[in-house]
Amino acid sequence: MSKTILITGASTGFGRDTAETLARAGHHVFASIRAVLPAMRKQKDGLIMNIGSILGRVTFPFFGIYGASKFAVEALTDSLRYEVSQLGIEVALVQPSAYPTPMYSNVQQPADTARAASYGAVGEIPGAMFKHFISTFEAANAPNPHDVAEAIAKLVDQPKGSRPARTVVGAAFGSDTVNQQTAPVQAHVVEALGLGHLAKVA
Repeated sequence: MSKTILITGASTGFGRDTAETLARAGHHVFASIRAVLPAMRKQKDGLIMNIGSILGRVTFPFFGIYGASKFAVEALTDSLRYEVSQLGIEVALVQPSAYPTPMYSNVQQPADTARAASYGAVGEIPGAMFKHFISTFEAANAPNPHDVAEAIAKLVDQPKGSRPARTVVGAAFGSDTVNQQTAPVQAHVVEALGLGHLAKVA
């Protein structure tokens, strides 16, 4: 069944691939547009999917700033899920692993090579990590970033109320375990506030 779908951040990477995938599947897609909640509230129906990362659950060295932004997406998504559930709106989070996207090709290297060299062996680790990722992405069995768009399309097609709160795509690095162990704790927090009913979409 065709649905109307809004995707922000759709100029490159997962956003663009997802927009094109859903459009090919017959959905009516609006890309790079924001302020949609009032329309969803009026129709008492809607699905919001945020794109996080496994690095919103586990941490890689030298990815601290990126990981911090994704940890924030985790909190924002959970809070939003409760806030709009009784309006008939569902919120889900997709957590991709490492995939060959423009994020890696656009990484800037430090201009002050002498300063980097002063850190010795530690200063060589970030470059070695990126070389490892790039070699993985160029291998014959490289992870396919289209996996993310396919996972999103699958979630879109699931019936309302049946979608998981979080979906890991690709190598989990233990983030799936963190998801499983955190879910009951988070549920208890909301119940302790007397707001357990917000955990299910109306």
